[in-house]
Amino acid sequence: MALVHSVSGELTLNTATQQLVNALDAIKHGCVEFDFANVAKLDSAALAFILTCQRAANAINQKIHFSHLPENLINLATLYGVAPFLDI
Repeated sequence: MALVHSVSGELTLNTATQQLVNALDAIKHGCVEFDFANVAKLDSAALAFILTCQRAANAINQKIHFSHLPENLINLATLYGVAPFLDI
C-alpha cells in the first residue's frame, strides 16, 4: 500500500516552510504520493515545494508523485517554464 501525504490548507510563501518540513519527513518515511486535493490556496511557493520534494526523493532514489494538482498550479508551472521538470 502506497503512503500518501495530504497537502492541505494554504501552500504559500507564509506556510511553505512548515509544509515542507512535514513533506520531507513524509518522504523519509516512504511517502510516494502527495495529494493536493485539500489545498485551499497556493502561490509560486508551491512550485518550490514540489521541486524540493522531488530533489529530496531523488537523493534517496525514491520516486514520488503529485496528485490532484490545481489547474492554477499547473498554469504557474507552465508560465515559469518549469512544467517539464515536474512530475505532474
